[in-house]
Parts: sequence; structure tokens; C-alpha cells
Amino acid sequence: MQYSQKSFENLKKSLKNREEFLPFDFLGRSLSYNPYMPRALIEDFKRDGKIAKKCFALPAFGYDNLAFAASLNSEVIRVDFSSLYEDNILGADAFDCLTQLRRYSEKIIIHNDIFLNQYQVLESCIYGSDCVVFDAGILAKELSKMCEFATRLGLVPIVKISSLRDIKMAIFARAQILYIAQDFSNLIASIPNSKIVLCDLSAEVSELDEKNSYGVDMFFVSV
Repeated sequence: MQYSQKSFENLKKSLKNREEFLPFDFLGRSLSYNPYMPRALIEDFKRDGKIAKKCFALPAFGYDNLAFAASLNSEVIRVDFSSLYEDNILGADAFDCLTQLRRYSEKIIIHNDIFLNQYQVLESCIYGSDCVVFDAGILAKELSKMCEFATRLGLVPIVKISSLRDIKMAIFARAQILYIAQDFSNLIASIPNSKIVLCDLSAEVSELDEKNSYGVDMFFVSV
């Protein structure tokens, strides 16, 4: 997904406001009494047999939709904030749904966002996520540092890729889970067998089988 210039401008304004209100050092100190430390393991995303797993993906939600999110029949939930920046300058309270979902369910939470710096990763951990999705095309040379920082916090980094160049950056960053964000089926053959592969489930696929699960460990299903 290509983000607009407006999305990046709003994101940077949002980050500036949040960092001025609660600087990185103060945010980091709150980790000492954080009740929601990350729980996910890399193995949680690896398929058990010949059929890929499913992960439901939904946009950021309000408290009214918490029961729906918690009831979804999936061990893993991806919550997406990336589309919100087109029309909004987000405050820290925008991520409350991560904490709500963590408090009221046992689901592994993937935080999908436009990550630019370590402050966002620290926020994600404190709000209760278990995994973060980094876009290799956006972070480029910073990808390794971001993956290392996320891992230090106990988060599982997932690297979004859309080209062979992205795969090389993800491998250099020692990422174990790669997310093919679009229908780049030709990329699967270039990913080492040791890596875990996530993909978006095509709307044309009604049921998973061995054929359409080939090379994929988990599919994201939009709801």
C-alpha cells in the first residue's frame, strides 16, 4: 500500500505532539510497571500442517466494537491504524483499543501501523501489542535497528515486503516473519524456507486448501 504525503505529514505531527507530551525517557520508565508485556513467539505463526492458518485483520476500533473483535475465531488479530493518518492527527488515546483487546481476550495482537521510529515501537509495547509490522520500503536502512529494538522489548517484528530488494533488507535485519503485502506470488520462491510467510487472503478464495496454502504459513482475512 502506498501512503499519501498527507498521511506522512499527519503522522509526523502526531508523533511530535505525543513525544512533547510524554518524552521517550519517561515513556520507557513506564515499562517497569507495564502489565501487558508481549507474549507472542515466532512459532505461533508457523502453520501446523499442510493448510495455512488464518488471522483476522480489522481497522482500529472503539469500545463498542470490542466484543466483536474479541469474539473473532482466530488466535491472532491484526489491528490496522495506517489508514487513519489520511484524515487525522492521532493522539495516544487512539491506541486504547490495543489495551482493551489485550485486557479482555487472550488473542495475540499484531499492531499494523506506519512505523517510523522507536518511540512508536515503545508505545505499541506499552499499549499491549505482541507484534509490530514494519514496512521495509519505508524504513530502508533503519529496518535493522527497528527490528532489533522491537526484539529487545519482547515484540515479534513482522517485515512487510513488496520486492526482492525488500527481501534482502528483511534478511539482513534478521527478520523471521515476512509479510507479502500484495499479490507478489513470484516473491515466495525467493524467500528462504526458514522464514515464516504471511499474506493477504484474496477475496476470490473461499476456503483454504493445500494448493492455495503453498508457501504461506498464515493469511490475513479482512473483516
